[in-house]
Amino acid sequence: MKRYYLFFLLFSTGILSVFTIIIPSYTVVMQQHRKSDSSYTNGYNQYNNKCAFCHQKDGSGINGYYPPLYNSDYLLKDKKLIAEVLILGLMDTIIVNGKTYSGIMHPALGTDQEIADIFNYMYQEFGNNAQSISSLEISKIRKKGKETKRLEIYK
Repeated sequence: MKRYYLFFLLFSTGILSVFTIIIPSYTVVMQQHRKSDSSYTNGYNQYNNKCAFCHQKDGSGINGYYPPLYNSDYLLKDKKLIAEVLILGLMDTIIVNGKTYSGIMHPALGTDQEIADIFNYMYQEFGNNAQSISSLEISKIRKKGKETKRLEIYK
C-alpha cells in the first residue's frame, strides 16, 4: 500500500511540475509572439507618442478629464465611430463606463497604417479584443470624413 501511495505522490508531483512549466511558458510565448508582430510594435510606439499623454500608458485615462481606454464600453460600440474619432478628432460630450467626459480630442495624425496600428493596439492591449481594422478601412473612413463635418478648429 505504501508503494502505491508513494507512486501516486511522485506521479502527481511530476504532473503538477509539468503544468507549472508548460502553462507559464505557453503564456510567455504567446505574449512574445503578439508583441513581436511589427503592427503591434508600431501601434505601441504610435500610441505612446500620440495618445498616452492623455489616456495614459496603461489606458486608464485621467478621471474627469480623459476617458479610459482599458475595458472601455465606448470602444466596444462601433469600430467605425472610434476610427473616425482617431482620424477626425472629437469635440463632444461622451459617456464612458458610466462617467461623463467633455472636451476636445485632437486627431491622431499619421498614415492610414499608423492609425490602423494604433486602433488595433488599443483593442489588443486594453481588454477590448472585439475589433480590428485595416489600413484600407482607415483610408475609406478618412476619405468619407473629408466630406463630412470635422472639428471646427480644423476646418
